[in-house]
Amino acid sequence: MYLYRILFASLLIILPQYVYAGIDTYYVTQNGAGLKNGSSIENAWSLDHFNNASYWSQTDNPSLIDPGDSVQLSGTFTKNFVPKGSGTSTNPIIIDGTNAKIVTSIKDYSKIFNIINIEHLILKNLSINGQDSMMNSPGGAEASAIRIRELGKPTGHITIQDSDIQASGSAITIQGDVSHINVYRNRISSMSNNGVAVVADNYDGDGKDNCDDCPSYIVVGGTQGNGNTFANIGKLTPEEWVNYDAGYKGGAVPGYTLGTMAKDLIFSHNHIYSNLTDVGSGIYMNGAKRILIENNVIHSLDSDSHRSYITFKNDDPLYTEDIVIRFNKIYDVYDGPNQYAPPGDAIRISGEGRNRVIHGNYCEGAGINLNWNWSADNEGIGGDGYYVWGNVVNGTASGGGISINGTSLNKDTFKNFYIYNNTIYRAVKNHDSGAYFYGINTSFGGTASTLKNVNVKNNVVIDSRPNGTEYINISMSFLSDMKIDYNHHYSSGHTPMVYYDGTQCTPCPWNSPNLPSGYGVHDTAGNPIFSSAGNGNFALLAGSPCIDSGENLSINDSALPTITIQGRKYSFTFSEVLDPLNTDWSLIQPKVATVNQNVFGSWDRGAYVYSNVSEIKPPSNLKIGN
Repeated sequence: MYLYRILFASLLIILPQYVYAGIDTYYVTQNGAGLKNGSSIENAWSLDHFNNASYWSQTDNPSLIDPGDSVQLSGTFTKNFVPKGSGTSTNPIIIDGTNAKIVTSIKDYSKIFNIINIEHLILKNLSINGQDSMMNSPGGAEASAIRIRELGKPTGHITIQDSDIQASGSAITIQGDVSHINVYRNRISSMSNNGVAVVADNYDGDGKDNCDDCPSYIVVGGTQGNGNTFANIGKLTPEEWVNYDAGYKGGAVPGYTLGTMAKDLIFSHNHIYSNLTDVGSGIYMNGAKRILIENNVIHSLDSDSHRSYITFKNDDPLYTEDIVIRFNKIYDVYDGPNQYAPPGDAIRISGEGRNRVIHGNYCEGAGINLNWNWSADNEGIGGDGYYVWGNVVNGTASGGGISINGTSLNKDTFKNFYIYNNTIYRAVKNHDSGAYFYGINTSFGGTASTLKNVNVKNNVVIDSRPNGTEYINISMSFLSDMKIDYNHHYSSGHTPMVYYDGTQCTPCPWNSPNLPSGYGVHDTAGNPIFSSAGNGNFALLAGSPCIDSGENLSINDSALPTITIQGRKYSFTFSEVLDPLNTDWSLIQPKVATVNQNVFGSWDRGAYVYSNVSEIKPPSNLKIGN
C-alpha cells in the first residue's frame, strides 16, 4: 500500500459560480412581436431594440436591460448581436439562446456577437451557424461567431457556456486587454480559422504597445466535466501555412499568433480532433506567459501542413515563459509530407524563453521537441529551463522521442535541460528520416556550443530506429557539462547503440569503453518487462531491471521553478511519476495520477513507478504502430 496523489484539474481550478438576482427577464426575436416591450414572447423586442443602447441601463430599471437581468432569445436570427450594457460582479447579465437558432452568415456580418467594452456577461445555450459550410472565411478577428474586444474601457468577466458554434471563421476571438473569460462545455466545429483565438492588440488607441494589451485570465475548460469539444478547426492549404502572416489560421486555441502574448491562460479537459484533411494545429501559442495546458485529448489532426499538436514558440521580440504542459493524451499524429515544420511532433517548445515544464504526457505517434532557434540569432537572450519528465512516447514516425534541436547559425545560449524518467518506445520507425532523430537526441552541425547543462537520466529507451540498421537509442553532441547516466536500453535482437558526436563513439555499444568519460557509467540494458507494450501499457512488471535501479534525482528539485498561474502557485518535484494503478489513458478525458518515488526509498527508471500487480488495463483506443 502506498500513497499517491490523483491529479484532477477539478482540484485545481474553481470556475466562478454566480448568484443571479434575476430582476427582470426580457424576450427578443429578430423582428419583435406585439407591443414590442420585451415582456413576453408575444410582445418581444426586436433585435434592433437589443442592439440599441437606449434599451440598456446600468441602474435598476423595470423596462430596460440592467445588471441581473436575463435576455431570452427566441426563434431564428439572421443578423448580428451587439450588447450595449454590462452587468456587475454579483449580477451579471444573462443572454440565453435555449429557444433560438442563430444562422447569421459570417460573410454578411463579420462578428455575429460583437462584444466591445462590456463586462459581466453570460452567453449560454446558443446555437450559432455562421453559414460557412466550405470553411473559407478570412482569418484574424474577422469572421468571428463571438468577438470580445477591449477598446479603451474595462472588458471581461464574460462566460460562454453550453453552446454549439459552427461554420464560422473563428468561434470565439478574445482581443486586446480583456480578462476573466470562461469558455466551457461548448461544442465548436467546422471553423475555417480558430476555435478560441486569443489575441494581443495595439489598436485600441491607448498609445501603448501590444505588451500592454494582452488577454489574461482565460479559462477554456478548466475542470473535469467542463471541457469543450473542438472538431475540424482550422481548414488549411499548404500555401496558407507556408505563407501565413502571423498564424491567422491555426487550431483550437490560436489567434493572430495563436495566443499571442496571452497571460494566465488555462486550457484543460478539452477534446480536439478532426475527421477532415487540411486541419490546423491543436494548440499554438506565441510569446505566451503563465500558461497551463493539462488533461486534454488531441488526435487525428490530419492537415498536410500542420504544426505540432501543442506548440509554444516566440517571434522576436516576444518571450515565452512559465509554461506547464502536463497529463495530456496525444495520439494518431500525422507525420507525413508538406508540414509547416517537420517532423510532426506531439509537443514542440521553440525559441527563446524560460521555465517550460512538460510532465506526465502520453504521446503516441510523435515525440517531444525542444527546438531552440532555426535562424541566426545573437541578441544575448536565449533560453533557460526545460523540464521534461515522466512522459511516455509510444512510437514516432520520423521525429525523435525527445529531441533537442537547433542550428549553428544561432549563437545564443540555451541551458538547463532536465530529461528524467521518460519511457520512449520505438522512436523513428522511418529510419530514413535523417541523422538527427533517435530515442533521445541533440542535433549536430556545430550546435553544441550553444547548449549548457544538459541532464539525461533514468530514461528507458527501447527499440529506437527499429526498421533501420543502426539501433541507436541516444545520440547527442558531446558536451563537457552534459550528464548522461542511469538510462536503460533495449533493442530487440540487437545490441543497443549510442552516438556521441565529437568522440570515438560514433556509434558504439551502450557499454563500450569508447564512451566519453562519465557517460553511461550506471546504464543498463535488457528487456524492461513492460506490462503490455504492444497495447500501449508501459507499466513495469516484477523482474524488470528498471525497478529500484534509478538514481534519486530529488537533489535536483531545487532547479525546478515555482510557477504562478492565475494567482495559484504550482510547484513540482522530479520524484512524481505515473501511478499505474490510477492512471487510465483509455478514457476520453484520461484519469492521470502520479506517485512520489521517495515513498519507496528507491527510484525506478522510466515514466511509471513499479506496482506489484500482474495486469493493468491498457489504453483501448490508442493506435499502436509497428
